[in-house]
Formats: sequence, structure tokens, C-alpha cells
Amino acid sequence: MKEKTVNWVKKSLFISMVMVSFLQIILGVLYLAANFGINQTYAESGELIGISKTFLLDEYTGILYPLLLAVCRAAERVTSIPFLYSLDVIQLAAFFGATLFLIRTMTRNKHKAVLTVYLTCFLFTVPFLMQMNLAALPYSPALSCFEILLGSGIIIAKKKSRAEKSEKKYWVLLGASMVAESLFVPDSFWLGVLFLGMLLLVLPKRKENIAALLLTACVSIFAVQGVTFLTVQPGSHGKIQNSFEAAMVSRFVWPNFATNYFFWDDEIKSVMTLNDAVRICQREDEVSDYFGPMIEKAYGRKEANQLYLIMAERCLHDRTKESLKDIAEDFRDYLFMPFTIERNLSGSGTSENAWNYSKMRSNSPELTKYYCRYGLIAFDYFFLIFMMILIEKAVRKFKETGKKHVNREDMLFVGNLMIYAFWFTMRSNSPVDYKMVLPVILIWYLLTAESFFFVVSEKK
Repeated sequence: MKEKTVNWVKKSLFISMVMVSFLQIILGVLYLAANFGINQTYAESGELIGISKTFLLDEYTGILYPLLLAVCRAAERVTSIPFLYSLDVIQLAAFFGATLFLIRTMTRNKHKAVLTVYLTCFLFTVPFLMQMNLAALPYSPALSCFEILLGSGIIIAKKKSRAEKSEKKYWVLLGASMVAESLFVPDSFWLGVLFLGMLLLVLPKRKENIAALLLTACVSIFAVQGVTFLTVQPGSHGKIQNSFEAAMVSRFVWPNFATNYFFWDDEIKSVMTLNDAVRICQREDEVSDYFGPMIEKAYGRKEANQLYLIMAERCLHDRTKESLKDIAEDFRDYLFMPFTIERNLSGSGTSENAWNYSKMRSNSPELTKYYCRYGLIAFDYFFLIFMMILIEKAVRKFKETGKKHVNREDMLFVGNLMIYAFWFTMRSNSPVDYKMVLPVILIWYLLTAESFFFVVSEKK
């Protein structure tokens, strides 16, 4: 009797999850149809299209996206089909294929093939991921590369015994996806290095594994650095240099350039007037576009870095409590980005998320409103189920083994959430921006979607 009740509950739960996710898929397809080939008018998109004509890159731009844009523009000249159409097709197809690959790494059972495709459709229609897949921005192909990187890492980490040797193709995929992601979004290089370090911790400790990981890391790092050296001209777009010190001045000083003005060293005050400081405080991008170039023109990149660090240390010393509070809030917002988006769109908090939403809804405002709202409601529903299942599994494992059980797959998921949240928290003090952390959104939806596999696997 008890077993029948449990099976009935699980069957009902499964049906409800299918119904909730199916409506999101329908809304996603409608949004795709209404916005396919539409320019979302990001200023960054216009800059990238311009770069695709000159290939003059600075350290904030990877070579692959301008190259992709150039290919799509060349296809437009041949076929007369607008290049945004071919760009959207490529980005959507890449994301669908990479998502299918990643979900397949979570289960190798052939009888779950239909469910794997269905969950791919569910993740494919997550509103904020769909938006970026239809935008002329590098974050979509970078996300697809991240999925291949993560999926390859999961497969490699799951090979426990010597008899279960990791196939060479997954090491090749691991390295190639890290290189590609880094050449789409330069920040991904350091995030990829951190991922490889995390993989080293969860990898079965065998000599061949360690050797393969070190070889993959070395080849990938040299490949990225080599291509970057050959294609990038630092400072060519008049922005602050992409350095640790520049990130620290953005993290700890903005928006206090004016309030701390009289405490700055004479080298800073001789170049930046109080009116300049007030101007910089009004927009976060002025640190990159105005303050940095002004200081580096006066003192050079090396000495500017020293001045940036002095300013950051001074602000951290004077505003320790405020700085740590801001860091903690940004880390929370980035780490729990789906909840942050929900909070921001309901009118709470400060972020770039509402700005992104305004771009998303520009062509189909009513449809977008219901699509986004429903997508967040669906996430909340799946998250609730996920938490109940997580608690049940933890209690059951503890009773069976007397200790907590954490698998390698979950460690990679959680580890990536942490490193992405920490990286973009420390990158600057600018309002949080969901398009920068698409892997965080993906992982949260992926974790909640695991509930499908649990219910299916536990059905009797």
C-alpha cells in the first residue's frame, strides 16, 4: 500500500512537471518566432559589428565573435538574407546541441533519450538564455562552449576505475571548448583555468588522468595566449587596461571618486579634476571609458596600475564595512541570479537586469512580460521540488552509509556557481548584470531539471 502511494505521488509529480515545463516551451517558441532576426540594439552589438569590419581588437574582445559576424555578413552579401538571421540560427543550433550534450552526461541510459530531448527543449526556452541566443553578443556562443567544457569534465570525472578510462575525445573537447570560450569572451580564460583546477580536485587520482589534465591545460593556455598575442592590440579602443589593478579600482573606488577626491595622491588630482570625479561617479562605464584612458595617457599603463592599487587600498581602508557589505550583496546576487532577476523585475534592488529586460521586450512587450513571468514561476516550482528531493536523498544516503554523499557532478556544478559569482563580484562594482553570468542561470535551471531524472529513475 505504501509503495503504491509513493508511486502515485511520483507519477502525479512527474505529470505536473511536464505540464509546467511544456507551457514554458510553448511561450519560448512564440517568443522565438516573434523575435527571430531582430536587433536588440545593444551598444556593444554595434561595436562588435564595427570590429568585424576592421578586426582591430582590444583586450576586452576575443577574435571569434567578430569572425563569426564577418562570416554571417559575407553570407548576407551572397544570399541577400539578413546576417542576423544566419547569426541567430548558428547561435540557437549551437546552444541546443551543447545543451543536449550536457544533459546526456547526466544520464547514459538509452530509455531516457526522449526525456533528454524534452529537457533540452525546456532549457532551450529559458527566457533569459533565449534572449541572449537571439542577441548579437558573444555570451551565447561562449555559453555553448561552457556547456561542452562542463559536460566533458563531468564525463571525465565520472570514470572511477582503471577499466573506465576516459576517451581521448573528451580531453580534446575539454581543451577545445576552453580555448573557444576564451576567444569569445576573454574573461572566460581565467574562469576556464579555475575550472581545470577544480577538475583536478574531483578527478580520480591516477597518473594518466593527471598527465592528461596537465597536457590539456598547457596546450589550451598556450593556444589562447598565442592567439591573443597575435590578434589583440591592447588599448586600441581607448578603454582602461584589463588588469587586476584596474578591476580593483572599479570594485572598491567607484562610485566614490568625488567623495574621496581630496584624499587622492597629487598624481591623481593633477590629472583628474573634481568635476571629472563627479562625472565618473554618475556612470559606471566612465571608469573604463574616461578615467582609465586619462590616467594611462598621463602616466603609462605600468604606473597607472600602481596608482589604481593605491586608490583601491585607500577606499577599502576608509570604507571597509561598506565595501565588504557591497561585495557580500553582489556575491549573493550573482550566485542566486534567477532569484535576483525575479527580485529586480518586481522593483527591488539595483542592477542592469531591468535594462536587459527592456531590450528583450522591445519587439514584443506583452508576450515577453508573460514569458518572463512564467519562466520565473516555473523555476520557482522546479526549485521547490528540487529542494525536497535533495533533502530526501541526503537523509536516505545518510541513513544508508552514515555520512553525507556528494558526487563529482554536483561538486562541479556548485564549484562553477561559486567561481562565476566570485569572479564577477570582484570584477567591478557595477550593478549586477545577468548576461555576464549565463552559466549561473543555466546551472540553476539544470539542477532543478534533475528532478525529472530522479522521479523517472525512482518509479517502480
